Parts: sequence; structure tokens; C-alpha cells
Amino acid sequence: MLKPSLFCYAIPETVVPANGQIAPQINFANDSDFELVEIRATQHTINDILMQLSQASGEILSNVPIDTFHFAGTSYPIRLPSPVIFPANTQLNVLLINSTGGNLTSQIQFWGYKKPVNGY
Repeated sequence: MLKPSLFCYAIPETVVPANGQIAPQINFANDSDFELVEIRATQHTINDILMQLSQASGEILSNVPIDTFHFAGTSYPIRLPSPVIFPANTQLNVLLINSTGGNLTSQIQFWGYKKPVNGY
């Protein structure tokens, strides 16, 4: 049996307007569940871009927006203490908040393993 390989879901590199916010979505494939183990982002300085995650069902994954500076570029990614399993065909909302006076471009990446729904 093959061990599942590392897989990445990501929002496209996206412009977040000055003092604004956007809410791109990630749609996990319907062929497998996704086991999230790590989150990475494009490098910015402290408080430039904040991120809050929620499922389309409304369930919030973080109770406060997280500063992407702490898990981007030369910083360590967020490595979850235990994997988070997203069922196949789940939609994840990624709220990005730009707290600067200029447009910023960012990409958020979700690294983990695809787990086939049939168990193989």
C-alpha cells in the first residue's frame, strides 16, 4: 500500500486591498478527506495581514484573526498539534484582513494528506 503523499490546497496569490478584507474559499475535492497538518503564508511584516478560517457551515476554526507574519516566509509554518480532518467536498472560508494603507498580495497554503474516502 502506498503512503499518502504531502498535498497542498492554496488560495491563488491574491491582492488584499488597503485597509480592506477579502474572503477567498478553498474547496476540498470530493475524492478524499483532507488531513490538515500545516499552514503557510506569504511573508509580510507584523500586523500586515490577519487571517481567520471558518467552514461554510459557519464553524470558526480560530476565535481571533491570526497574524500571518508568524507562519510565513522565513518564519515557521503553523504545525497543528494534531491533524484537522476536513471531510471530502468541504468548503473552507479564508478571511484575509489588510491592516495597512496599501494593497498587499498574499497566498495562504494548507499542507496535509489526502485520505481516500474508500480507505485506500
